[in-house]
Amino acid sequence: MNAWRADVYCFQESKINGDISGIVKDLWANRKVKYAQLEARGTRGEAQDLGWHFSGVYAPNSREEREEVWGELGAVRGLFNGPWVVAGDFNVVRFPSEKKNCSRFNQEMEEFSEFS
Repeated sequence: MNAWRADVYCFQESKINGDISGIVKDLWANRKVKYAQLEARGTRGEAQDLGWHFSGVYAPNSREEREEVWGELGAVRGLFNGPWVVAGDFNVVRFPSEKKNCSRFNQEMEEFSEFS
């Protein structure tokens, strides 16, 4: 991972509960790595006090439920100032080229593109 030289890595696993320090130590040789663990609240987890705001999303498969997530995220954005990172599994893509055997835009893609 050092070769990537990224400032932020996001690993999302919806089935892990409790302390993840052992997993972090297994992933990084550097024991001084800083990390934040976000317990999910509904469809998202949030971290603050990083100098920026992070929201981790695990969107549902249902189009109607995803629309609710987009609304929640829009409302969250109004709660703070400064940079915002939104990452996770959105269960939708923005472009047909991102999905196997898909050749045209659909309404879900348009709605996701409008949100993002």
